[in-house]
Amino acid sequence: MSEIPTSLPYLTALSLADCYQAGIRGLLLDMDNTLVSEDDKYFTPHLASWLQEAKRLGIKLFLVSNGKRAQRFAFWCSFWGISGIYNARKPTHKGIITGKNTLELSENQIILIGDTWPTDILGGKLLGIKTIQVASLPHPPRFWEKILPFVQQQYPVNTTPPEEIPHHIRTLIPEKYTT
Repeated sequence: MSEIPTSLPYLTALSLADCYQAGIRGLLLDMDNTLVSEDDKYFTPHLASWLQEAKRLGIKLFLVSNGKRAQRFAFWCSFWGISGIYNARKPTHKGIITGKNTLELSENQIILIGDTWPTDILGGKLLGIKTIQVASLPHPPRFWEKILPFVQQQYPVNTTPPEEIPHHIRTLIPEKYTT
């Protein structure tokens, strides 16, 4: 059995079988730039099959997002069939504890996965939850990313590229909430 890594190039590089063997039964997932780029242009590679595999193994999933766009968040939760909380205010405990309680699992059975150290990774560590930092999907940089570029890993160029979200799916996202 492999050890659970602390960082990966993208979410779906995580072996769900290894997680299950290690006693992991739940994943708290950041949404923006971890599963889908915040401009709704890219998915992490092989996301649909990875989510199906998690469900097949009985690994519970919950989205914990700092995003504030309720309708967009609801769209993606419905699209993937995953519940979650938006405006979670990571690294504070509010959203992470909501996710942990929803999963009904102990800290040692959960991994929090996200792309940003001061929110996702720090939030998990403060609660004693294992964490994995993944590289951010390509997206327009936010002002703080320009000032503090080291808080996120850039998406690697020599790896599986992110999947472009098909136009027919992009048209379903509430227009007001896309860039």
